[in-house]
Amino acid sequence: NDFSSYARSNSETKILNASIMDSTLILKVNYSGGCEVHTFELIGSKIIQKSLPPIRGIMLIHNSNNDDCRELVEQELRFNVSEFKYPGSSIMLNLKGWKPKLELKVK
Repeated sequence: NDFSSYARSNSETKILNASIMDSTLILKVNYSGGCEVHTFELIGSKIIQKSLPPIRGIMLIHNSNNDDCRELVEQELRFNVSEFKYPGSSIMLNLKGWKPKLELKVK
């Protein structure tokens, strides 16, 4: 797993819902905070499992900017996932913290 280097700095985030529309991953998340601006990034593994369809692991990176507040914040996040496409085939994205794999269709 090539995500291990991110585990220590990643703030806790609960993924409530995940879906893909065209090349956009739409996530509904919640987290503890409310006093600082939180930033999110989506990273994808360079390793693609050779299956039909292929599978690529992806992970949401959450930086809380040292927010110590305890308000439960719910937010919708959108990410362009076209860089995770697989040439000539649909690919399944395996989002860490979300059970069902998400299909990114070839266009």
